Amino acid sequence: MKCVTTPPPAAGQLPSGSSPYDRDTRSGTEAHAWYLDDKIDIGNWTITPGMRFEHIESYQNNAITGTHEEVSYNAPLPALNVLYHLTDSWNLYANTEGSFGTVQYSQIGKAVQSGNVEPEKARTWELGTRYDDGALTAEMGLFLINFNNQYDSNQTNDTVTARGKTRHTGLETQARYDLGYANANA
Repeated sequence: MKCVTTPPPAAGQLPSGSSPYDRDTRSGTEAHAWYLDDKIDIGNWTITPGMRFEHIESYQNNAITGTHEEVSYNAPLPALNVLYHLTDSWNLYANTEGSFGTVQYSQIGKAVQSGNVEPEKARTWELGTRYDDGALTAEMGLFLINFNNQYDSNQTNDTVTARGKTRHTGLETQARYDLGYANANA
């Protein structure tokens, strides 16, 4: 197997388009988001339904190829957070929310086998517990993230790989103890 690589252009040399290292692009994004939620307290329960709406416009101008690409997306992203207060310091929580990842500059204008590149969308689910008494803060939570339209960009060969639907699961934990808190309250 013979491997041939094209070295990057020398300092001061203008891009010519003959190398995968050559880039002469200008790009930008304008994003707007609106969010509305309502915190409802009923006994030991706190329920917070919400809705986020995102509008995103991105562009890329490629001076080497003379192309101009634009994309524009709108995404409604509902959320629901439920908290149960076991004590003043200890809570159980469950939540779900939508998320939205814009098309990256390297993906604008590219096509994949499944069609044009669309933004990544996901639904996140979490279930866990939090404790905070001022000195000790601890949290443990399970998460599940279901992606639609997940992509990987390969800058070496200028391609986009469609991963499609993917699932990510895990457990997150954190703990912190404030040593100064114990001395201040002694």
